[in-house]
Amino acid sequence: MPIKVLTYAYRKHGISLGFQRALRSARRIFEGYSIFGDESPLSHKRSYIARYTIDSSTEGVTNTRNASTPARAIVGQQSDFDFDAYAELMSEDQIAYDAFLAKVFFPEAAAEIAADEEKSHGKSKLAIVTSGDVFATTK
Repeated sequence: MPIKVLTYAYRKHGISLGFQRALRSARRIFEGYSIFGDESPLSHKRSYIARYTIDSSTEGVTNTRNASTPARAIVGQQSDFDFDAYAELMSEDQIAYDAFLAKVFFPEAAAEIAADEEKSHGKSKLAIVTSGDVFATTK
């Protein structure tokens, strides 16, 4: 059974909304680079929360981390969208995922990943979880 992992990233304090470029340049993570070889995941999809910039002195913004860059929320409060990006990683099965994780934690790979992460979000606020059942509706 395929394994899907969800990652929620929070841009580092002081990094502009252009952090997507930095996160995209953190290229080694899941895109099949030499440090992962055959253990690379089947897919990795990143999405970014749409935000806009306002004067930080504007009253009524309840999320202090993104006070000047609120999400373009349709339903919910700003605090519901504190994260700036989320990603979905898909592995064939548990065996493939475990092999990938072994590569991720190999010292040389871990150092390369940490250096890339530090450019955009670091690990001070990073959430990673395995997805449960997935139900999809298509046209």
